[in-house]
Amino acid sequence: MGGRRTTIGGGPSSGAEGASGEGGPLRRVEARYAGRTMVVDIAEGASVGELRQSCALALAEPAACLTMLCAGHKLSVESAAMSDVIPLGSRLMLLNRGPPPPPRLTIVDTRRGTSAYAMEVPIGLSVAELIELARQAVGFPISMIEATLFSSHLKVFLKPELPVSSYDLPTLSEACLLAAPPPCNAVVPRVSSLLRGQSTGRLGRVSPLTGPP
Repeated sequence: MGGRRTTIGGGPSSGAEGASGEGGPLRRVEARYAGRTMVVDIAEGASVGELRQSCALALAEPAACLTMLCAGHKLSVESAAMSDVIPLGSRLMLLNRGPPPPPRLTIVDTRRGTSAYAMEVPIGLSVAELIELARQAVGFPISMIEATLFSSHLKVFLKPELPVSSYDLPTLSEACLLAAPPPCNAVVPRVSSLLRGQSTGRLGRVSPLTGPP
């Protein structure tokens, strides 16, 4: 990322707002971490994920271990534009909580009433790769070339081109595997009553999956 300069400490500001680097106009972002103030000058059009990587590089910490908060809200959508979620003049709070546990998804095939419970999603997986794993887990027919996943927690269809980490999924949630890309006004069918009350073992019970409102 061009034009990035990083300073750690409480020293005087060098006035980077409005300055330009190789990547265009720069923006200065301040953050508190372990009692210190960190200052990052980063391209104005950077994403939340790029800002996280910059902070991690400055702190020599794994990016996956850093939790970023702004005005009490967790910044978890890596692809979000920094300028959309961090108002000018805001200060970030950085926390090191260790690497988050990989999310687990219960995949439900509503066509046949089959499911795969609490399937672990490997770190770094894309949604397209997750769809392929889900197809194998529930025995989705090979003849069905196209498939898509609907998250019951987020009430959205997961985009194949994005990494799974782009979505703020809880540790345990459900997703519905459907044939063919759905139209914009698609309604996901409710899970068959045959699935109601089935147990995920030590991870708890599965609630019925519902479609978007």
